[in-house]
Amino acid sequence: MKSPISRTLLVILALIMATIFGCTGTAKPSSTERAEALVFYKALNLTYSQLQNVMTDWNTWSRTASQAEYDSLILLKSKSYRNQLKMLRDNTAALSAPAKLQSLKESLISALDKGIEVFDLTQQYVQTRQEADATKVEKSQADYNKLMVIAAQKWDSGLDYYKIEVGELFSK
Repeated sequence: MKSPISRTLLVILALIMATIFGCTGTAKPSSTERAEALVFYKALNLTYSQLQNVMTDWNTWSRTASQAEYDSLILLKSKSYRNQLKMLRDNTAALSAPAKLQSLKESLISALDKGIEVFDLTQQYVQTRQEADATKVEKSQADYNKLMVIAAQKWDSGLDYYKIEVGELFSK
């Protein structure tokens, strides 16, 4: 039979462990790590915003362009958007991410790389008008969408882990 003192020590140890590691058994981020995560998220929020602007502009333009201007402008637009995504990719790669957010950073970089590929394949398709090239564009676009879903899930998971409210991303 265990003594009451050893039971008390076990209870105290369990409470200390629960405080340190939380109920889920994972360590809680320090305030410094949370602050680093918040800085990282604010920078990524700008990247997401610019990425959304590129995609929205592309979708709007491609729906409203006349066929006569479509082919000539699509080469210019896709090159411009490709360059914007390349800049976003380079900026994202240069960001310092806390260890728990490294996977998010890598996922977003993969998605940006795939977005760049989509615009490259789009240019190729416009130049060749081959069905095989159209299929490549569609597959690459589907892959891009999957990568963005994965990045979004990691984004949400990180916000939850660091207890960051969306409103904090817009505060100065």
